Amino acid sequence: PAGNPPAIEVRVDSRAAREILLTLARPKFEPTDARLLEDIPAIALSIRDSSRSNDVFERDLKAAFETESRVAVFDFRAVRDAITRWQAFVAGISPREPELARMAVSQAVALLPSDAPAPAKLDVYLSFGLAGLADNIVARAPDGGETMVIDLSRALGDSDGEPLDSRMARLARLIAGAAFRQAWGNYRANSPAWKRPDPELGPFEPLVRIVAEAGPVALFAVDE
Repeated sequence: PAGNPPAIEVRVDSRAAREILLTLARPKFEPTDARLLEDIPAIALSIRDSSRSNDVFERDLKAAFETESRVAVFDFRAVRDAITRWQAFVAGISPREPELARMAVSQAVALLPSDAPAPAKLDVYLSFGLAGLADNIVARAPDGGETMVIDLSRALGDSDGEPLDSRMARLARLIAGAAFRQAWGNYRANSPAWKRPDPELGPFEPLVRIVAEAGPVALFAVDE
């Protein structure tokens, strides 16, 4: 029965990306810029998630301006080397943040059943310089939703030359995957069918459940 349309909320914010680009566009490193960046929620979360200190963040930000210095964790040098390209992209996507959010919600909702509540709330921050190799991090938010930080240089690194709409579609799919994963988990928690075991599956039931839980989420990792 269609009595519970998915209630998915997605908000996109590119402030972190814009502020990082403003800093990297300067002719030389300014320590005060690093401290201002550290106060931006998306960047503060990135530093916490890396288990590194603010000193490491500041050192790596400074290394973006010094070709002889080694980048340890947060790679901003590659972004600075291609800053004109990234400035053009962020300038194009910033006024379309609501559209990007709607695209992601539409894709996530399309795969959700409606026979049980499947809410999700996702705050998405576009940024640069995440630690490690992943193109995004997701953390639980105090309000019960989730916060996602996307490293644009990793998420879109192989899309040079593609039009803005194509690159937005890539981001929408990445965001939709995170929103769907959260909503799918809430759906399973609220669905009576998922709460009771299926005796016909016997010993294979745990395996079937794992595949059924992870399989739909994996669809968002497949390029269209």
